[in-house]
Amino acid sequence: MGILSFFSDVGRRAVRTRKWVNGIGGQVLCFLGVVAKNEVHRWNHTFQPYHHADLCRAFRDYLPARGFHVEPYGIDGLVFPGMVSKLDALINTGPFSEFSAVGRFSLATGPEQHEEMASRAAFFVSGGDFPYVFVIDSEQGFFPSLTLMGATPKKQGAVEAAAGLMKEIEAWIIDESCLRGQLLRPLFRPGEAAKVDILPMANSDSFELQPELVSELEETFLDFLSRREELEEAGIECQRGLLLCGPPGTGKTSTCRYLKQRLPDHTMILVASEALLTLKECFDLARRFSPSILVIEDVDGIAQMRDSNQANWVLGELMNQMDGLQARDQVAVLLTSNSWEFLEKALAERPGRVDHILVYDAPDAVHRRVLLGRFLGSLLPELPVEALVPLTDGLTPAQLKEVVKRAAVASMRRYPPHTWSRSLHAEDLRHSVDSVRTSPLARTRRTIGLRAIGTRTQAAGGKA
Repeated sequence: MGILSFFSDVGRRAVRTRKWVNGIGGQVLCFLGVVAKNEVHRWNHTFQPYHHADLCRAFRDYLPARGFHVEPYGIDGLVFPGMVSKLDALINTGPFSEFSAVGRFSLATGPEQHEEMASRAAFFVSGGDFPYVFVIDSEQGFFPSLTLMGATPKKQGAVEAAAGLMKEIEAWIIDESCLRGQLLRPLFRPGEAAKVDILPMANSDSFELQPELVSELEETFLDFLSRREELEEAGIECQRGLLLCGPPGTGKTSTCRYLKQRLPDHTMILVASEALLTLKECFDLARRFSPSILVIEDVDGIAQMRDSNQANWVLGELMNQMDGLQARDQVAVLLTSNSWEFLEKALAERPGRVDHILVYDAPDAVHRRVLLGRFLGSLLPELPVEALVPLTDGLTPAQLKEVVKRAAVASMRRYPPHTWSRSLHAEDLRHSVDSVRTSPLARTRRTIGLRAIGTRTQAAGGKA
């Protein structure tokens, strides 16, 4: 048995039994097979907070699968005054110190799925050519730091082996991240640590797209992404930018979720609100988890024509980021807008940034019949669906759903609690249609003037 293997075995037993070596610092040195502190080579690598669960999974799943033996020990309760590195602090811990239980907290590892992960812990890793100690120290919401401490023995190759293992862990964390292939919403704020929410996927019954729209999506977007490799081998660039334009409630969000369902291997990133001020970070996230689709929601707020735009710098950043995408990045950009006619032409009408525009109108009679049937579900309307279809002409899918909701509440009020038979009175249905037509949403739709947008699309060479 070599001297390093002997010391590592003694150190491992010392950590397990708290015998032979006093204090955490002595146990760490003994485990690493060294006597003096200056024989320990150490360095730090900082990850984004959204990789905390991935870091813990690397020790739980990846390293054991590689043949390493991993033992976690808690460092909660240890006080390290004046110590910048928790690793240095562990080495310098006094002779009467002891490890605690591993502190854990719940982290999202999938939509509606959480797992208990270590918050502050030391991982003793053996089984390779050299022993290592990793330290994770983080509170939820702050940057988790991963420190790899490897021995610097006289035997050549220890530092190189440690650096190689660190690179393997980094690559695994990106390739096997629990965020990859998910529907994500980044919570990026300038000057704050980045967070990412994992959103639940929508099933195929939660939305209904018009057949003409589905066909156009296939032709102009899905075929490019799903057969990217074939096209690139033929020398055809697959970088795509798609603009979805139409009033609220016409199906733009449903289209995004439909695309995610059709491309399950793609990560979809929904960017809105304050995250629009951190576009560089959002594009970097999309590159990190490619192949991906980056959805910029309600782009109207940052991409109006420059002479009337209060956020020119954000618009400039958006166009710079879109121009900076390369084919190898495998990032498609999808923009949604309520009023395309007011968008900056350098964004909306330039191939390479926006390659195609889909204009959303209110559903036709056939599509309204399908939507009403779905929204009514098990309800029992006095008016048949065929009679409701002409009454709801011009209403968007979101408005049709609202008609059913209002009629259900109005009809339920006619009965004592828990006696409603799920019937919808004809009068309540008609009143709901009228009230939805005069709601602010309907007035907004008339103000936007979708027909004008469709006319401009045709004039610009697009499809209405």
